[in-house]
Amino acid sequence: MKAWEGCANRREDSLDAEIDEQTGDYTPAILTSWREIPSKSLERKELGALLRKAIEGLPEIYRNVVLLRDIEEMDVRETAATLGITEGTVKVRLHRARALLQRDLAPRLKGFAPKRKGLFGWGA
Repeated sequence: MKAWEGCANRREDSLDAEIDEQTGDYTPAILTSWREIPSKSLERKELGALLRKAIEGLPEIYRNVVLLRDIEEMDVRETAATLGITEGTVKVRLHRARALLQRDLAPRLKGFAPKRKGLFGWGA
């Protein structure tokens, strides 16, 4: 039996439905807008541009592995076959490429990091 089949009391009323005091079902009054916040969109574009530039700056042997593994989402075996290298070499190159990217991007990404809060999100 599927999970949704067991919902015998499920209501499928309109969004204008009022609270049904007997069953406790209700419809939220405010619907959330799913449009992207412009500042977040700009931040995502800037971050993408930084990442693309950093990947383009990698030596070719590392760039190819990053593109196939992290961008094209190939597994290690597929990446090795595509590049004609061993799976171990793919892992080593990917590790080195990510280390180079981290060293290059870390100083530039400080502006994108959220402000740190104290323990459990309290204080500054």
